Amino acid sequence: MTNVWDTVVTGLHIRELKTKNVYYLVYRFQGVQRKVKIGDVSVLTLTEARTKAKNILARAQLGEDPRSELREGLTVSEVFKKCLKDHWSKERFQKSKWQYEVEGLFKRHIDPRFGKMRLTSITAEDVEEWHASLSKKPVTANRALSVFSKVFSFAQKRRFIPQWLNPCKLIDSHPEKSRHRFATLSEIQTIGKILEREAKDHPREVLFIYLLMFTGARPSSIERARYSDIKLTKVSLKPVGILKMEGKTGAETIILPPKMMQILDKIPQSGTITGIKMPRLFWNKVRKEAGCEDLWVRDWRRTFATIGFSGGQDMSSISEVLNHKSTQTTKIYAKLMDDSRIKSSLQISDQMDRILKSSR
Repeated sequence: MTNVWDTVVTGLHIRELKTKNVYYLVYRFQGVQRKVKIGDVSVLTLTEARTKAKNILARAQLGEDPRSELREGLTVSEVFKKCLKDHWSKERFQKSKWQYEVEGLFKRHIDPRFGKMRLTSITAEDVEEWHASLSKKPVTANRALSVFSKVFSFAQKRRFIPQWLNPCKLIDSHPEKSRHRFATLSEIQTIGKILEREAKDHPREVLFIYLLMFTGARPSSIERARYSDIKLTKVSLKPVGILKMEGKTGAETIILPPKMMQILDKIPQSGTITGIKMPRLFWNKVRKEAGCEDLWVRDWRRTFATIGFSGGQDMSSISEVLNHKSTQTTKIYAKLMDDSRIKSSLQISDQMDRILKSSR
């Protein structure tokens, strides 16, 4: 990188980068040296850059912080990148994959409408109109609104914008319909037969679906689970795996029943316990053949809980087995020791196994 210094305005220079040339200004404010970007050479003329630089130097001489004005001129896209780097790139967001979901929500729904706009220019009416345009997908709309609101609150904490400015706070979320779908006994039996038939040709895909059925785990948790996360124990002389990892809601424990441990022993180790991501194409094929195309992979968690309830498990036990974080999800939250968790999980997985065997 080469710097070409201006001979008219002190501190103004052009930095020659690999892909473009940029105007920068070096100045002092309250005894501290600072550097600010003035703009791209392809956008600003030298005269415009000098005028902008002179205004910054004048404000600094008068004791005003020039960066306050520059920061308020930040666009939504610029602040999002800073927020992504400083907030959503934290390990817990990466492990739960929330970081990637945030990036997707911003790219698809926020950036096209607001990316180039300055945060200070966005009104509640702008946000309300945008949010209403996404009403056909209320869950997506509400998540995007939450991400957008976080961008504003991040900017507030960094003093990029006034503390009162967050138009997202004035917008009501869309009503969301609760999903109550779970696999019926006949669907479980039909899917079990298909998985048994496909096990030879698609062992990893079948294992992935079995793990969802027999553990009640989230698909994202199965994707990340590694052999090194498994602690082996025995119950009634049969091997049981205790899988401990960081999940969506913090520390997460998944019980791998004997049937799953037996299948795992037959699969060559490949980093994660399944060696693949969620097999969506395979699952779509299975549910279509089983006649239940509206059954989502996440519905296995609800199915697992439903089988548990029907077998006499209480809400607190199922809450812990499913790694629910708050009482809002299951009404009751009670901490269980690993042995109690194992007992509850194995009872439900045994019921699932009996359902599958009853169709043979």
